[in-house]
Amino acid sequence: MISETCLEYFQRYRRQTHVTPKSYLSFISGYKTIYNSKRSEIGRLAERMNTGLMKLIEATESVNELSRELAVKEKELYVASMKADKVEIEKQFALITASSRFELRMS
Repeated sequence: MISETCLEYFQRYRRQTHVTPKSYLSFISGYKTIYNSKRSEIGRLAERMNTGLMKLIEATESVNELSRELAVKEKELYVASMKADKVEIEKQFALITASSRFELRMS
C-alpha cells in the first residue's frame, strides 16, 4: 500500500519519495490524532444517543402510568355517570308522580 502510494506520488509530481522511520512515525502520529478525534466524536454521539434513549424510556413509563390513571378515571367517570343517570330517572319519576297526583286532585 505504501509503495503504491509512493509510485502514485511519483507519477503525479515526478518526485521520488521514500518511507523513512521518521516519516512513518509522523504518519502514525497523524493517524493517532485523527483516531482520537473521531473516537471522541463518536463518544459524544453515543452519549447523545444514550440520553435520547433514556428520555424515550422515561416517556414510555410516563405514558404507561398515565394510561393506568386514565383507566381508573374512566371507571370513576362511569360510576359517576350511572349515579347521575339514576338521579335523573328518580327526578323524572318524581315529576311524573307529582304531575299525575296533581291531575288526580284537579279532576
